[in-house]
Amino acid sequence: MPTTASMSLSCVPGSTVTAFPYCDYWQNTVDVCGPVTPKEKKKECLCKQPVIDALYGCESEYRLCFLDHDMDSGQEEAISLWHSVCDTFVTVPITTLPVSSLTTTRDLSKCLEGVKDACSSAMIIGKQCATLTDNSAKFSSCMCDPQNIRNDYTCEYLVDVSCNDKTADTSTMVLYSMCPNFDSVIASVTLQPST
Repeated sequence: MPTTASMSLSCVPGSTVTAFPYCDYWQNTVDVCGPVTPKEKKKECLCKQPVIDALYGCESEYRLCFLDHDMDSGQEEAISLWHSVCDTFVTVPITTLPVSSLTTTRDLSKCLEGVKDACSSAMIIGKQCATLTDNSAKFSSCMCDPQNIRNDYTCEYLVDVSCNDKTADTSTMVLYSMCPNFDSVIASVTLQPST
């Protein structure tokens, strides 16, 4: 089956995955076999050893890319569906690839635990400040309080960068454009995840 699509995912720091050949093969199989009719021809297209290899291999690629098991259930559902369609159709024994085990995992709960209080405080202060919208000076003073800026920055920016492995830009934050003291306040803020 020709490979026509190629996955482009950002893996977490520490992952060694740079390509997704099994996931690419599976996606291309779906693209090619999906529109095939009638049902028996679709089975001929899908029910092959390289296809089940791609499903198991893709599960390994996801695990090794994200250093967690978050994608396992979706892949295992696809594998189960393949077996329900193909086990009675194939006439040769099917083998399965082993799924990679993780030796290191990303513990997102510990990372988020370190910012839980900051996020909660930012929401509470935001609600309190919202009651002052009829007085723009008081509203601005409330929102630009240094502790509120630190909480909001920790919750909105540092969580994306440190916990979710996303690229973030402080200039897109609401308080960045609202508070003239934003840069000076966040200069000393760092994320301290719980251990």
